[in-house]
Parts: sequence; structure tokens; C-alpha cells
Amino acid sequence: MGMQLSKNESKPKGLRRIFSRPKRSPSSSSGLSDNAFTRGGYRSTTGPRLGYSPSVKKTININLPFSRWDTNLVADWFAIIGLGMYSADCKRWCKNGEHLMRATDQEVEKELGVRNALHRKKLRLAVSAMN
Repeated sequence: MGMQLSKNESKPKGLRRIFSRPKRSPSSSSGLSDNAFTRGGYRSTTGPRLGYSPSVKKTININLPFSRWDTNLVADWFAIIGLGMYSADCKRWCKNGEHLMRATDQEVEKELGVRNALHRKKLRLAVSAMN
């Protein structure tokens, strides 16, 4: 009736066993209803990783020109634009918004430690958008 496999052909050996398609277990087709799991949305652990802080948003006074922002305001702004990892160096080096506006790429790299070229570009574009 059916083909009989010899002892050597019964199971794939070596690399074939590793790279072969896994067999489906009975649990993979569980009897859960279609609406038990939904795709999309946020996981419960997503919140802290997004880095949103409502208290930081409240400290920024949009009416004040960027060149007149103090050190703490500029450092908080770094966190808002997604470059919060440089906030501590910003508090140490940057005097105000104008100081950051006049800084060259070399100064930003050396003093703020922004080694990533894309981070420097993002910072440069964000500063130019604030003018």
C-alpha cells in the first residue's frame, strides 16, 4: 500500500534535521476563538519605552525664542526630540539655546558626545526648525 522507508531514511540526519521544517504540534492549532488575540495596538509593557513624559512637555514655553532658552530647558528639549541620552552632557556644556544654535558639528560631537552622524543631523534639523 504505502512506501516503506528503510531504517536510514526514517529521519533526516545532521543539518537536514536542523534546517527542516518543524512539525506542527497540536497546540499550534489551539481551539481559541478568532477574537482571543488581536494584532496591533500597544502592549502593556510599551509605555515606559516610549519615553513620553507629560511633566517635560509642560516646562517648554513656546513663546520664548529658542536662543533665550536656559540650559535645563534645552536639556529637557533633547529628551522630547528623542535625544535624551545627551541631556546630561547638554546640561554640562550648553549655556543656552543660542550657544547650541552656534555650535559646529565638531563641537557637538566633542562636547555633547554625539558620535552618531544621524543623531547630529537630527539635532541640527531640530535646531534649525526652532528658529
